[in-house]
Amino acid sequence: MPQLDLMHFFSQFFWFSIMFIILFFYLNLTILPILVKNLKYRSKKLIVLSKKINDTKQDVVELCSFHDNLISNSFKTINKKVLDSTSLSRTSLTKRLNVLSSDLCYDCNKSYFTFVNISTYKNFVFSKHIF
Repeated sequence: MPQLDLMHFFSQFFWFSIMFIILFFYLNLTILPILVKNLKYRSKKLIVLSKKINDTKQDVVELCSFHDNLISNSFKTINKKVLDSTSLSRTSLTKRLNVLSSDLCYDCNKSYFTFVNISTYKNFVFSKHIF
């Protein structure tokens, strides 16, 4: 076998060493920095996306709780108005129900739009698409 021949062994070892050193420095100076940079960028990007997802989840939870509170308050208001309208039955029933429905719609819509204009959900409702 010519690879193990002493005459060829040293020349092969010499060129192997030279090529190995060249390849080693090439990888260390060009390929590895690119890989490290990409991995760091990917890690930072994943962290940022995770924070955005958590913030969006928190916004959705707060919006749902506001919605639940709004519905609860409207039912309480309806109950109060119905009790008031039945206790004060001097006028006709249809007139009382018309007043009742107009007041309820006005109060609910007013509180909802006040919330949308004042709170931070204005950006959430109008700028994000929920599918």
